[in-house]
Amino acid sequence: MRYLISGGGTGGHIYPALAVCEALNEVDENSEVLYVGTRNGLESRIVPAYGIRLATIQSGGIAGKSPIKALKGAMAATKGFVESTKTVRSFRPDAALGTGGYVSGPVMLACWLAGVPIGIQEQNAMPGMTNRILSRIANRVFLAFPGSKRCFPTGATRKAVVLGNPIRRSIVTTPKGAGYWAFGIEPGWRTVVVFGGSRGAEPLVFGALDVAKESRQRRVVFLVITGNASFERARAIVETSGISYDQGGNVILRPYVEEMHLAYSVAELVVARAGGLTVSELAARGIPSVLVPSPYVAGRHQEHNAAVLAESGGAVVVHEGKQFVVQLKRVLDDLLGDAEKLKQMGERAKRVGKPDAARDIACQLYEMARRSHR
Repeated sequence: MRYLISGGGTGGHIYPALAVCEALNEVDENSEVLYVGTRNGLESRIVPAYGIRLATIQSGGIAGKSPIKALKGAMAATKGFVESTKTVRSFRPDAALGTGGYVSGPVMLACWLAGVPIGIQEQNAMPGMTNRILSRIANRVFLAFPGSKRCFPTGATRKAVVLGNPIRRSIVTTPKGAGYWAFGIEPGWRTVVVFGGSRGAEPLVFGALDVAKESRQRRVVFLVITGNASFERARAIVETSGISYDQGGNVILRPYVEEMHLAYSVAELVVARAGGLTVSELAARGIPSVLVPSPYVAGRHQEHNAAVLAESGGAVVVHEGKQFVVQLKRVLDDLLGDAEKLKQMGERAKRVGKPDAARDIACQLYEMARRSHR
């Protein structure tokens, strides 16, 4: 069967799609997958690295933009729809999946008009605009969290099924401690992994560095994934503050980490934004966390994502603000000083995890493709 997959813009849209691609190869041994993204999006670099065929189109956003940017976005989306139509006619997919982002809109619309059954996958507790619109024409709506159903149009809820966020198998299967060598961490050091998503998060990164400078915890290392934009500034802080792990300090910096399964494998505690994929990975792996929801995302959906894990007892939520660093230090000191509490948080997080989501979604896509192929 042939499957067309589309999603882009951020890792939160791309990695779930890649996880489903991985699962499709297991569910359907004759699967042929085409990933459709944008020329300049993060997917243009990540997808080919996974050995998956990539086709690119133009696309742009409209919601929340200034009139001029919205007009440019509409023009790009129109061109993208024309390009998508040509791609669909050429590839002739048996089923399609959109995981969100501007690019998936015109692609899924082109599939629907061509009579291809489509599914959409929503990573967040509060769905994005693209998926809310596409839910009206989708054959299946795959949700990560139960509370998302109420945010979709009435007709779409009948097609919705809660399967969780598809995560790469390596996230769950990588043995604990496997990443020590990758980051140069001495085994036995307790590791706090800090990251802000594929684009980084300056308040979180520099707040964590402030905490690390004052940390009195013994043999605790902070692995801080800064994002490319913040790396040089963070490195300057680390070098001038004497907190570089290589020089006897307690901080390791990386601008970006592709192999997040290795980072998770050494994490005793994670400090991160509350993207839907991040929350799902932490739950599936059973890692306790301190979540800092981004106040800048549309609909403040990270607040809703964080609540899912916090209500389970698997995470503590800290909000940005004037006292952010003080609050973060207080929470980290409390958690790192209580091993039993960390253990309980990890166990509670794992209870809400759905590690088989990628395979479950792939199975449903396979059935959609089989029915369309008859």
